[in-house]
Amino acid sequence: MVMEYGGPRCAKYTLYFVNLVIIVLACVTLGVGIWMSTDVSSMATAVNPDIDPSGMGSLQASTTINNIGVSRFQTVANVLITSGVFALLIGFLGIWAAYKGSTTLLITYAVLMIIIVLLELGAGIAWAVDENKIVSEYTTDFNAALPFYDFIDTTISSENQIVVKPHQRYNNNTATSTVLINTIQTWIGCCGAENGYKDFMGSPYWTKSHGVPPVYCCKLSNLRQLTLADPACAQQRTPENSYMNVGCTEKITSWIYNNSGTIIGVAVGIGIIDLLGIVAAFYHYYCLTQGYKEF
Repeated sequence: MVMEYGGPRCAKYTLYFVNLVIIVLACVTLGVGIWMSTDVSSMATAVNPDIDPSGMGSLQASTTINNIGVSRFQTVANVLITSGVFALLIGFLGIWAAYKGSTTLLITYAVLMIIIVLLELGAGIAWAVDENKIVSEYTTDFNAALPFYDFIDTTISSENQIVVKPHQRYNNNTATSTVLINTIQTWIGCCGAENGYKDFMGSPYWTKSHGVPPVYCCKLSNLRQLTLADPACAQQRTPENSYMNVGCTEKITSWIYNNSGTIIGVAVGIGIIDLLGIVAAFYHYYCLTQGYKEF
């Protein structure tokens, strides 16, 4: 009978331990979600200001960027952020429920934990399902934009930032393709699609630049402010100071597949801890309703 009366105590301290772990993991989940939620589409304005006469080119580029994957990343990120915030609150709720020995709080805690597990499961499934689709749609849209990619006259500020010279005007189709490609190149850290800067052969850019890789293929130390990592890249692009030979398809494919294991592994680990908390909460609830006492 000792084990019978020790059950509530074991469940109580299991809940303490589980919820302390949940609080830590909730902070990690929240951090990962915030990291993934970078609003890439807003970079379109920073990359190519003042080249689009109507503003429709930048708008269409932002829409395309969202359609080829950013919106999916954002959805997963939003789920992770939501899960992190709820898990943080529920972690404190679980500790309080165990401390007070309240059956109402324990049931509330268990139900909310089940919802959290379902959210995390949904985020993991969304990521796994969309991996190949993101790469496929990205490649199609990027390659379609390459023939319209145009040269943009830029200068480098005293802070080594890429600055578009004013009073340049392009038609909407050209502006859309140029904004789209430059935004992706600066965000991912790449150049062209499959073969680096040589993919721009046949585009208006290639003729005007005499085959020089775009300045947006330079390595950047600050993506938002377009700050060059190596100021020398403004004058001469090399494999060391730029991504001139690194295709964007290769880079985004590697990023997705390299990070998938980590993201799914973290989700599975958190799910196991959550399930342990649910089991402990229901067992503690059962012990309390049966009138068992701690020894």
